[in-house]
Amino acid sequence: MDDRIKNAREAAKPGTGLPEGTVRGLVSIIIPTHNSEDYVCQAVDSCLSQTYRLVEIIVVDDGSTDGTRQRLKSYADRGEIIYIYQENGERSRARNRGLNQARGEFIQFLDDDDLLEKEKLEKQAAFLKENPGCFGVYCAASHFGEVEEKFRRYPRPHAGVITRDIIRGNFILINTMLTRRAEVRFDENFRTLEDWYYWFQISLGRRKFGYIAEKLCRVRRHVGNTSKDGLAMLRGELAVLDKMESAGVFSSEVRYYRFERMYLLGMKGSWRTMGKAAAMDGRKIFACLGFLTKTAARKILIRKQ
Repeated sequence: MDDRIKNAREAAKPGTGLPEGTVRGLVSIIIPTHNSEDYVCQAVDSCLSQTYRLVEIIVVDDGSTDGTRQRLKSYADRGEIIYIYQENGERSRARNRGLNQARGEFIQFLDDDDLLEKEKLEKQAAFLKENPGCFGVYCAASHFGEVEEKFRRYPRPHAGVITRDIIRGNFILINTMLTRRAEVRFDENFRTLEDWYYWFQISLGRRKFGYIAEKLCRVRRHVGNTSKDGLAMLRGELAVLDKMESAGVFSSEVRYYRFERMYLLGMKGSWRTMGKAAAMDGRKIFACLGFLTKTAARKILIRKQ
């Protein structure tokens, strides 16, 4: 074990407010991977090149059948990563496995085909140390590879208490966030948008989040991205909103955005859902009119193309 981690562990004594077993100042980077022999080593290398040196890299291999294990063996043999193999259970289970293994005061997720810029962890860890009232901080990201036009427009960031904003839609890319350690885990029933529900859960309790307007990570866009399937994404969003509703917070917001997805999917009951949202907050009628206008304009534009 690195001497710096030993020293940090000794500093994390009872009464510090850190969970038992936590290493003060350590960033646990969790990388779920599955059949990513072409990319995963690049992701690991971007972690090893961080200017913030107090890190542990946990790679959870979710049942790969290609050369992923062989590619990662040398890193594990040198003690540069913690390599864990599990039977295929999808990325939520892999991330949870990594969270259960993690010892860090801070948590960083990284998809196996994406990259961290060298100063990402240094800048974000410094932000959290300087702002103890913030639970996490996220940043902007650059996209590379087969970049669609929609990814050239970055969503408007939100800082402070973000629960109400996150209900509208996921504006936090999984790799952009650095958070303090928490007991929240990914819902393993979700196959898409699992990160959206995770951010919703972690935002509860009026936790505050910061934002750094720098592109501190790089997201690879290619044909394998789940975001390519628009209908699947809408269904996934609706499933997440259904689960959010059970939390009992900002109910009119949740119901209204359920209506939008149901309407776009042509589902029965969408207007009944809209009525329930409007009964709780009359302003949702104006939101609905704006949404319908934009949707109609989009359809006209598609027909003209």
